[in-house]
Amino acid sequence: MCASMGICRNVGTPKEWAQLMGYKVHSVRHANLAALNVAQTGRDLNKEMGYDYIREHFPLWSNNKKYRPVDN
Repeated sequence: MCASMGICRNVGTPKEWAQLMGYKVHSVRHANLAALNVAQTGRDLNKEMGYDYIREHFPLWSNNKKYRPVDN
């Protein structure tokens, strides 16, 4: 929904996105878990869409050196 509405294009990481969407980060562990879950969902979405959908709609995420558009 965020992508189709153009919301969060300036959010730099999955962790920031999760916090913006209301995920309460109580510890570093919670923040890391949220980031991992969002990142995996993004890769799944890219695979389903057949292209790098996340880079198109959340362009700053691809600046992360660990960014992987799809699982190989």
